[in-house]
Amino acid sequence: LLLIVGSAGCLCAVCCCSIGYCLPGLLVRLCCCIGCCPPDLQVRCYRMLFRRIPRNSVRAYYLLQKAPHAVRGDKVCVLAAVTCYGCSLKCAADSFKEDKEVVLAAVIQNSNAFIHASDVLKNDRDVLFAAGKSLSDNTVRETL
Repeated sequence: LLLIVGSAGCLCAVCCCSIGYCLPGLLVRLCCCIGCCPPDLQVRCYRMLFRRIPRNSVRAYYLLQKAPHAVRGDKVCVLAAVTCYGCSLKCAADSFKEDKEVVLAAVIQNSNAFIHASDVLKNDRDVLFAAGKSLSDNTVRETL
């Protein structure tokens, strides 16, 4: 899904429907036809959207929450979302909750994202350190 972004609004380049307006570089509403687009176009569109979201914005969480499965399963999109708002990890595909790179990015951005990590990574020293927790603080016993 390609977007034409202008100061007055945004148009979908596929169907030319209006998809809302821009607030400091963020699209407010997604195109109604995004569900009809092939997964690779959905992913490209969402990658562009995540790049436009400011840091510490809960909008990344809501955007990933409502995203199609192809987007929630794309590492670039998920990394962009958790870098903006760490708790977006909750909405990511389960495989990313076990991916150390994604979990570290989420926990570094927001230590509360720690609760959405897999049990294995909750015991990982790097993840615990990034979350500001000690091994004794963790509820899951470490088996090293």
